[in-house]
Amino acid sequence: MKGPKFEHSYKAERDLVAYLGEFMHDLRYLRYTLVSDVEVSFAYSEEPVPFEEIPTLTFKPIKIGEVWSEKNFTCAWFHVQCKLPADIDRKGLCLEFNNDGEGLLVDKEGHAVKGFTSGSPVFGMVDYQVEKRFYPIADFIDEAGNIDVYIDGASNSLFGGFQGEAKLVGAYIVRENPEMLDIFYDCELLFNYATNEKEGVERRTQILDGLRKVRNLIVYKAPDAYKKAKEITTACLALSGKDNTQVTAIGHAHLDLAWLWPIRETKRKAKRTFANVLYLMDRYPDFRFVVSQPQQLEWMKQLDEKLYAKLLEKIKEGRLEPAGGGWVENDTNLPCEESLVRQELYGQKFWQEEIGRYVDIRWLPDTFGYSACLPQVLRLSGQDSFMTIKLSWSNRTVFPYHSFRWKGLDGSEVFVHMPPEGDYNSRANPVGLKWAKEALRPEDPKEDFLMVYGIGDGGGGPSELMVENCIRQKNIPWLPKVEMNTAKSYFDKLKKKKLPIYAGEMYLEKHRATYTSESNCKNFNRQFEGEMLSYETLLACMGEQGDKTKVDTLWKEALLYQFHDILPGSSISRVYEETEVAYKAMFEQLEGMANALGVSYIASEEKSLLNFEGREVTKLEKAGEDYLYYKGKEALVMPLVYTDAIKEAVPETLETNYYTITMDEDGSFKSILLKENGKTAVTNANKLRVFVDKGDAWDFPDDYREQPEQYMTLDSSQMRNFGELIEITQEYSYQNSKLTQVLLIHKKEPLIQVSHDWAWNDTGYMVRAEFTPSAWNDTVYSDIQFGYLGRPTTDDTEHNAAQFEICCQKWLDIADGEMGFGIVNNAKCGYMAKQGIISLNLLRSTNYPCVNSEQKPIHYTYALYPHAGGFNSVKIDDLAKDFNLRALYGNKAFNGPKTDNAQTQITAFKPAYDGNGFILRLFERTGKACKTKLTLPEGYKVVCEVNLLEDEIGKVGKKVKFAPFQIRSFRIVKA
Repeated sequence: MKGPKFEHSYKAERDLVAYLGEFMHDLRYLRYTLVSDVEVSFAYSEEPVPFEEIPTLTFKPIKIGEVWSEKNFTCAWFHVQCKLPADIDRKGLCLEFNNDGEGLLVDKEGHAVKGFTSGSPVFGMVDYQVEKRFYPIADFIDEAGNIDVYIDGASNSLFGGFQGEAKLVGAYIVRENPEMLDIFYDCELLFNYATNEKEGVERRTQILDGLRKVRNLIVYKAPDAYKKAKEITTACLALSGKDNTQVTAIGHAHLDLAWLWPIRETKRKAKRTFANVLYLMDRYPDFRFVVSQPQQLEWMKQLDEKLYAKLLEKIKEGRLEPAGGGWVENDTNLPCEESLVRQELYGQKFWQEEIGRYVDIRWLPDTFGYSACLPQVLRLSGQDSFMTIKLSWSNRTVFPYHSFRWKGLDGSEVFVHMPPEGDYNSRANPVGLKWAKEALRPEDPKEDFLMVYGIGDGGGGPSELMVENCIRQKNIPWLPKVEMNTAKSYFDKLKKKKLPIYAGEMYLEKHRATYTSESNCKNFNRQFEGEMLSYETLLACMGEQGDKTKVDTLWKEALLYQFHDILPGSSISRVYEETEVAYKAMFEQLEGMANALGVSYIASEEKSLLNFEGREVTKLEKAGEDYLYYKGKEALVMPLVYTDAIKEAVPETLETNYYTITMDEDGSFKSILLKENGKTAVTNANKLRVFVDKGDAWDFPDDYREQPEQYMTLDSSQMRNFGELIEITQEYSYQNSKLTQVLLIHKKEPLIQVSHDWAWNDTGYMVRAEFTPSAWNDTVYSDIQFGYLGRPTTDDTEHNAAQFEICCQKWLDIADGEMGFGIVNNAKCGYMAKQGIISLNLLRSTNYPCVNSEQKPIHYTYALYPHAGGFNSVKIDDLAKDFNLRALYGNKAFNGPKTDNAQTQITAFKPAYDGNGFILRLFERTGKACKTKLTLPEGYKVVCEVNLLEDEIGKVGKKVKFAPFQIRSFRIVKA
C-alpha cells in the first residue's frame, strides 16, 4: 500500500543550519592554541613617525582592551615583547595581533613584513573571512627565546574610520593547529555552499548531515577525529555534479588612492597590502595577484626599497601580474584629452622602465562611467583588453553583456570582460561562483569567466581562507572549476571567441552627481590641464626640452588627483583640503617656470596673448576693475583695454550685434532673440533653481525634479557700461547662503559669460541653472575627449530615461536646423537635457563623505551660446577652446604648428618623453574623414608617426588623412 508523501522540512533545515553555525563559530577558535601572552607598549602620534625615529619616542604600556586612540587616522608604534623558553618547539608559532585598525609588522631595519587587519565588516564581509591577524613568528625569536618586534599601527578601518575608540583587541603568541585549520577550511566552504544553495535539496542535505557528523567528532573529541572528519569533508566535496565551467581566479586588492582616508594613509595601506601579498606567495606557490596602479609601486619604490625589490622579483616570476596601463585608476569623464593620454603614457613608461615591457590590459574596475574615446586611447597605448566591474552597479537597467568587444567613437575596438560576480572584492567561495554563473547574460560565453578576489582599501588583499577556497574549488563536481592564474591568461582565451559588439559610451546609471561634486577640485584640475598644455606648447615652439623632471612630477601629481574618488568629489574633507594646497603650489611652480621663459599666466595690458596656432583667438580677462579683450590671428595678440566704466541701472532690454536680450525681474534672461533670423532662441534662461538634495557625493534622487520649485532670490543688481562690454553684477541669496553672479555681455561676441562666486552655508541642497530653448531635438550633442557624442533627450527606453544627467567636457548644444542653444563650461560638467529643459548642475552641498561640502569660497564660469542655424561642432568647439584657454602672456612671438583644415584640432605640441624632438597630436573632430596639411614652424620637420606612447608606427606624407574622430601623433625634430 502506497503511503502518504512526506515533504522536506525547511524549518528543520533552518534549525540545523543555526546549530551548525554555532559550531562554525567555535571551530574558528580551534585553529590556533594560546602559547603565551606578550607585553605591549605603544607610542602615539597624530601623523606617521618614520621607523628611524623610534628611539626618540616615548612608549607606555597597554593591556588588552585598553584604548590607544580616540581619533581617525592617527598612528602609533606598538612594541611587542615576549620571553619564551629557549628550547620551545618553534614550529607553527604565530604572532596574533589586532589593534582594532590596521598594522604593519617590520623587520629590524624597518622594512615591511606583514600587514594586520581585523577585517571590519565591509562589502558584506565578516571578520574571519578577511582577517589578517596571524603571522609565523619563528624567524623573530632569538636563541634565548626572546621576541622583540615593532608594528606600525593605524586607527582606521576598511571604511576609513572606526566606531568609537580604537583598542588593543588582542596580542598573543599562538600555535597553529594545522589539522583543525584544514578541517575549518573544508567546513567553511561546505557551510557557505549549503547555506546559500537554493536548488538541490538532496546535495544540501548530504552536506549539512556531513557537517553535523564532523561537529560531533570534534566536539566530543573522538579518537582520530581529524582523520575521520577529513574523510567526511572529502566525500562531501566529491558529491556528484555536472558543472564544467572554468573560472580564472586572480587575487587583487582594489585600493582607492584616497577616499575615506587621506592620501598619506593610502601609501601605508599599500605597503601593508603588498607585504600580505608577498606572504601569501611564500605560502602558496600557485597564488597569483594583479597590481594595477603604477603610482602604488612608485610609492613603494620611494618608501621601502627592500619590499619593492621583492615585488619586482615576483613580477619576473610571473606571479605578480602588472595590469593597468594608466598611472592610476582614473575617472574617464572629467579629465581632458591629454590627461587621458598622459595617464597611459606615464603608466606604460613606468612598466617599460621598471619591468622591461608594456602591459596590454587596462584594469579599471571602479570608475563612474566610460568615455567613448577610450577604446582608441587604449589601442594607441598598447592595450587591447579592458577589465571593469562598475557597470554592474547601474540602477535602472542591466548591461547586456559581460564579455564583448567595445567599439569606440572612431571604430577602434578592445576586448572587455566584466567579471559576472559583479564584485572586485570576491570572497572566492561557492556562493560567489554560483552567483557569477547565474549572472551570465544570454550572449556571454558560458564556459569560463574571470573572478577577482581579495579585499581592498586596507583589507590587505586576499586572505588565506580565500586562497584555500580557490585550492579546494579546483575540481568540485558541482561547482565551477577554479584555476589560480593571470588575467592575461583569461583574456588570451577571450580574444579567440566570437563576441558581441557594444559601440559608444558606456554610461553608468549611477553616481551622476560626481560630474558636479567638489567644484574647486574640478576647477583646479581644469586650470592645471590648461596651464600645463600652454607651457608644453611654448617649450616646443622654442625648441626647448625644459626640465623633464619638473614637468613629469607635476603631471604625475595631477594624474593622481584624477583618481576616481578624488576628482569626482567623493572623498573626505581632508583630501580636498590637502589637494587644494597642493594645486596652489603647483600653480605657483608653473608660474615660476613660465617666468623663467619670459612669460606669465597673468594677463596685463603691457603683455600680449601668445597665439601659437595662428587661428583667430578670443579671450576676455579681468584686470582689477578693468577688462582686457584679446582678439586676433597674430602670434602676439595685443589687448583692448576696457576701463572707466559708467555705472547705470540695468535696463529691461540689452542690444548686441547678435542678440536682443530681455531681462527678467529675478535677474535671469526672460528671452534672447537672434538678430540673424528674428527668432527667440531661449526663454527663462539662467534661472537659479534650488533643490533639496539629501544625497551623498555620488548620487542625488532620480526624482529630484518632482519637488516644489524654489529659486535663489535677487537682492541687488547693478551694471557697469564699458561701451562694447556690459558687466552686470547681481547679488542673490537663499537661506544662509549668498551668490555673486557677474554677467559679461560683449556686443561683438556670441558668448554671454556668467561667473559665480559662492558663499554657500546650507547643507543638503543642489543649485542648477535652468534654460528653456525654443529649439528641441531627440538628440543633444556634447563634446567628450577626442570628439563629441549625441545623447538622447527622450525617455523612450529605460536606458535613455536613466540618462537624466550627462557629462560634458566643454560644451553642450541642442538645435533644430533653424536655431539652437549651447552652453560652454569651464569645469561645470553635469547637465540635464530632458522635457524641453537644459539644466546645468552648479553646486551640491552634501554632507558625506566630505562634511559641509561646498561651504567654502567657490568660483567658476560658464557661457551661453544661443545661435542661428543647426548644430555646428567646429564653431562651438572653437568657442569652448578659447573659453577654456589658459593663455600665456608676453612680448615675444612664437610660431607653432598649424593645420589647414578646421576639422582637425591640435591637442598637444610638447617635448617628447624621451627628449628626442617633439610630439604633435591632432584629432578629427567632426566625425567625417578628411585630409589636412601640416605647416610646421621654420626649421622643424616630421620624422614619423607615433602612437600615444610615442613609439614609431609609420611614416608620414605631405597630406595627412584622418578617419572620423581619429587621433594621430607625430614626432617632430628641429633641424
